[in-house]
Amino acid sequence: MGSGDFVVQALKEANELHERSIKHSISLAELIEKVSHNIGIDIKELLSSKRKQEISNARAIISYLAAIELRYSGAKIAAALKLSEKSVSRCLPRRSGRSYWGIDRGRKILDNDKQMYEYFA
Repeated sequence: MGSGDFVVQALKEANELHERSIKHSISLAELIEKVSHNIGIDIKELLSSKRKQEISNARAIISYLAAIELRYSGAKIAAALKLSEKSVSRCLPRRSGRSYWGIDRGRKILDNDKQMYEYFA
């Protein structure tokens, strides 16, 4: 792919992501409620300091969807989930400039549970 093609492709992907985040905007509270209900976790447990695997996975899914799909800041996500910003960032792909790279925990979990994407359909 030539450098001109790369720029066009990158802009196209960025525009699609932006359109998706505007079109499918829901509040963080609503996202937390939907994901916790779908997984079968009480919101009080989700917001507690418990470190059980299913709770941790729910937090990772929420962090990924809130940051990548809905474009919330890490600080807002961390405050809503009562986590540190570092904990939220571990669930997200690494960012370099305007593009993302690497495999991230939230996306891995979502790849096994496509039903979560229904919130944005």
